Amino acid sequence: MQLSWDVDLRPLNTLRVPARAWGMARVEHWYHLESVLQHPEVQNRPLLALGGGSNVLFRRDFPGLILRIENQGIQILEEEEDHLFVRVAAGESWHDLVQWSVRRGFWGIENLAFIPGLTGAAPIQNIGAYGTELSECLESVQAFDRQQARWRTLSREQCRLAYRSSRFRDDEPDRFLIAEIVLRLSRRGLPRTDYPGISQTLADMDVTDPGPVEMAECITRLRKAKLPDPLVVPNVGSFFKNPIVDRDQAERLQTSHPRLPVFDTGSQAKLSAGWMIEQCGWKDFAEGDAAVSSRHALVLVNRGTATGQQIWDLALRIEASVFEKFGVRLEPEPQVY
Repeated sequence: MQLSWDVDLRPLNTLRVPARAWGMARVEHWYHLESVLQHPEVQNRPLLALGGGSNVLFRRDFPGLILRIENQGIQILEEEEDHLFVRVAAGESWHDLVQWSVRRGFWGIENLAFIPGLTGAAPIQNIGAYGTELSECLESVQAFDRQQARWRTLSREQCRLAYRSSRFRDDEPDRFLIAEIVLRLSRRGLPRTDYPGISQTLADMDVTDPGPVEMAECITRLRKAKLPDPLVVPNVGSFFKNPIVDRDQAERLQTSHPRLPVFDTGSQAKLSAGWMIEQCGWKDFAEGDAAVSSRHALVLVNRGTATGQQIWDLALRIEASVFEKFGVRLEPEPQVY
């Protein structure tokens, strides 16, 4: 465990906005966590568990303690004929975990390849991409309950996972600190290729019968083609969620805007936030160094010295214009502080 004070957060968030934190604790072993929380300088301060910094926007300095999760480890807990259960430490890179899984021929998370960040953050956002969500394979979460001051194992149902949402993000954002997750992966599976772009990319790869490795490579190529690399152009990926509306509203919008992409989710429908933002003229827009990517209208970028507040002001303007044109309210994906 290592404690430090007055910490520069610019290198710790992928938007590279300037901000400082009152303090930071690096935790490599979870048995150190309780001593961190009991530290006299830490008590009564806000606490933020920060992984890869790829899903956060700092509008200002953070007045509390940043908790850096750095524990490691991937372990097969139990094997069945068709499935296996894998325990993963929160500090493991998510993309490295996907590579570990597909190289062994396991199915379940291959369509979540090349998502930045650490594994412990995956349930918070219920990460999803290309027709797959974490909720489909998450078995449980091991977390420290700050309210009850004890360790708890939470089932998938107790995590209350929904589209880009969870108990950890929306219901009780300051209560739990995730130490590890358990995934249920499959030895036998079928590739999900019905999402736009996948079949064409597989054809470009000259792959007709993709396994987990080929699917992960396909998704990686798609993400690299559509989204700017945060190491080159600072960003947090998709800045807004695709809004979910009732089917009647979706049908009315499609009548007015026939090209609006709409995805059926059962009783509701999901709209393309990127398409609506682009129709409002925001793609490649810049105000100072706060800008919208020229490659994808869902991605807000920092072209140099933009502050978090400038990025946020741009996001609010985009949100207002989409509501004015379409009557649909956008919600940000990153957590905003």
